Amino acid sequence: MPVIATGEELVSLLRSARQIEIAFESLAEWSGYVDAPNEDFRSTLFNMITESQRHRTMVDSLISMVNASSPAPGAPLTPRAMDFKNKNEAQIMSEIGKYEKLAFDLYSQILQAVKESDLKVLLRDEKNANGFISTLEKLISEEKNHMDLAAKFSSTGTWAYKV
Repeated sequence: MPVIATGEELVSLLRSARQIEIAFESLAEWSGYVDAPNEDFRSTLFNMITESQRHRTMVDSLISMVNASSPAPGAPLTPRAMDFKNKNEAQIMSEIGKYEKLAFDLYSQILQAVKESDLKVLLRDEKNANGFISTLEKLISEEKNHMDLAAKFSSTGTWAYKV
């Protein structure tokens, strides 16, 4: 990912990440949770959903640290409707795993770009740089964990990713 030149660009990327987290919290995921008979699967899905809610809050915190006068709203992501009716655990987690991989990749790319960018320009207070980076690293770590959890139940058993 190229260097991020302005706070507005960074906010736009973070808003995309926020939309991914919001999409994951949708009723479709809760429907998959409610319909699942396997208690281990239900517990895993519940944890992924609630962590996604916390991720949204973390992204909101990151956005508040960015030095952006009037960030452009950016094009909203159109969430793909997920229908988990009549699908088994492997099919459900395969679908969820795609979103986890997308979030993982986006957070990883943002982190790489932020590290190569001028944080004095991007952040309201340069003192927040370590916290900003550590929050992104935590999000990446948790998304990696979500991919691993999805792989545990998916038919493929793995997700290709780089750490």
